[in-house]
Amino acid sequence: MANQQKAYTKQNGYSVNTEFHQFITESVIPSTNLDTEAFWTAFTTALDTADSDPTSECTNTCGSNRIHNAELEVSLGNASLTMNAINSRWGSLYDALYTESLIPHTAGLKPGNGTNVARRDRVVNCAKDFLDKTFPLTEGSHRDAVSYMVYFQNLLVILADGSTTGLQKPRQFVGKNGPTNEPESILLKHSGMHAEIIFDHNGKVGEHDLANIDDIQLEAASHMLFKFTAGSVTEKCETYQNWLELVKGDLHEKTFSAKDGEMFAVNQNNWSIKLSDNDNACQLVLNQNGEPVSEAIVDALTAALIYSNDQQGVAQLNMYIPNGATGISDSLIAELGTLLAVSRKAACAMPVASKNNAPIKVLAASADSLARSIEAPDLTYFPTPETAVIGALESHGFDVRASYI
Repeated sequence: MANQQKAYTKQNGYSVNTEFHQFITESVIPSTNLDTEAFWTAFTTALDTADSDPTSECTNTCGSNRIHNAELEVSLGNASLTMNAINSRWGSLYDALYTESLIPHTAGLKPGNGTNVARRDRVVNCAKDFLDKTFPLTEGSHRDAVSYMVYFQNLLVILADGSTTGLQKPRQFVGKNGPTNEPESILLKHSGMHAEIIFDHNGKVGEHDLANIDDIQLEAASHMLFKFTAGSVTEKCETYQNWLELVKGDLHEKTFSAKDGEMFAVNQNNWSIKLSDNDNACQLVLNQNGEPVSEAIVDALTAALIYSNDQQGVAQLNMYIPNGATGISDSLIAELGTLLAVSRKAACAMPVASKNNAPIKVLAASADSLARSIEAPDLTYFPTPETAVIGALESHGFDVRASYI
């Protein structure tokens, strides 16, 4: 395959595969604050540092790290699989409580074929209890709320007795959709977990609710490890493109208006990616001697520079280098973390000491990783939204069964 990929573009002494070079120049660079020359200078300067590592011929032998943050290993090269992974991040609290066994399936409360009104009401009460515990009001209960609105960038709640109240922690309100006096939904945040309260006075549940709450969607993030392995330059560029869209938020369904009116997408709090373990399969970059640069290193630098699109600067990027990746030594793993952070700051045109820069960690992945490999068309490992919601509640310290049965 390498013999078929002979088109290269010279860049600061390196030979960059022309298809890869075109993708970076036309798709990535316009999303950064750098011009083309500055971008490639940052990229090749990082390659110089990596290539000069005196122990780079060693295979990494540093203390390996189990990938505790990743349960599912998903190929970024498959767009539909990536979308499935992203969409599994959100689930309905109402559906989870209604279908799961947290509320007993006893006489009078069995789900049945149609809507069981008694079970529906129990679900709504349980969900309101969740809101009271997680997003408590200064006065009163979410059970007594008849209206939610935004007033001077704060959430204002009107209760059934006509009194008004707000959140005990006003900063938990982070966004909305729709007009301020009658929002379509509001977004709340607790310990890194988002909850979207959706209103619909014509909804199946909303029409029976005092405040017309039709659903509560929870950010039930399934921990994903996105793989960068590809068999050709075209596949690799498709992988990078999906990573670019993930980072920019283009693959996220949920967008909101922040308190200042700016639109934003709800991104993950951290990203975990696994660099290529098929060293030099694509030969993306050749050094001054015509030798392929380690594909894992090219992955790392490309991922970090693409990551500069994450202007929120709050998510941590964990890069796992698989066992057996040649050219990645202990010292280089330690060096790459700093190198990538600096590269990202350069790509964002931010000061080196900027506190807004999200941390980047480079780790060696152990062979006994907890990650499970997922390939299309087998999607069976993805948790159902209901299961993911229950898992999200439990991961944030809620004794779900004790609270909701």
